[in-house]
Amino acid sequence: MCGIVRNLANNSARRHHRDLLSNADSLEFNDLTDPGAGEPVEQSIAQEEIDLVDRALESMPDTYRVPLVLFYREQQSVTRVAELLDL
Repeated sequence: MCGIVRNLANNSARRHHRDLLSNADSLEFNDLTDPGAGEPVEQSIAQEEIDLVDRALESMPDTYRVPLVLFYREQQSVTRVAELLDL
């Protein structure tokens, strides 16, 4: 019985580590570039930058995307990212 519970807990912990992106906040670039402010050309460029970053993140394998999202989007320390990913 204890072995079954231990295995279920280990499996749940592994799934949680793989699913770190589900709890991530949406990527906000409003601090850097606000598409709602300025000239129409500036708005268009800012929106294109946001779309470009979103597409780049979507195309990355999880191995690279998860640490980037944790560090930059979630503002976790390098040590915390390493702990979360068991590195």
